[in-house]
Amino acid sequence: MEIAEDRIETDRLVLRRWRDSDAARLYDIQSRVDVVQWISDDFDNPRLLTDVDDARDRISRYQEAFAHPPQGIWAIVPRDAAEVPAGAILLKTLPNAEHGEVDIGWWLHPDSHGRGYATEGAGAVLDHAFAGGLREVWALMYPANMPSRAVMSRLGMTDLGVHERWYPGESQVMRITAAEWSRGRP
Repeated sequence: MEIAEDRIETDRLVLRRWRDSDAARLYDIQSRVDVVQWISDDFDNPRLLTDVDDARDRISRYQEAFAHPPQGIWAIVPRDAAEVPAGAILLKTLPNAEHGEVDIGWWLHPDSHGRGYATEGAGAVLDHAFAGGLREVWALMYPANMPSRAVMSRLGMTDLGVHERWYPGESQVMRITAAEWSRGRP
């Protein structure tokens, strides 16, 4: 695995910054209720992208995440996909964080589900996070999001139950420490 400040590579994936040229693909991904409902702050009323310009604005905001290393929002690009992102991996401070808690998350286009991209990409981002000095990483999801829960379990994250601390409503919360990651890396 190769890690640079804003680029992480694994055997199958390149995690890189989102580019303006990715706007149409981002729009395709985040204009879908079946994707956005799981990443929206409001499950019942997810905010879908409305057009490619909206996607470009979102990409611009994604760039801001890199201002706080090791945090970022990376496009997941399979090496065999001609630079077309499959989705994203994010590492960012949780809203309402009292102690600087950093969250890892992911989302994929439905055509990229079931290929192990989330687990592989998240594992590489956890390597990056802990090499960058984080002592722990959190993961939050809607309790009904069983595919994400499975990824978190494969990563060795500890289930801390359901909480309402960071977002409105219930979130399933999991966490992994740097020591746990170094002992039990998948």
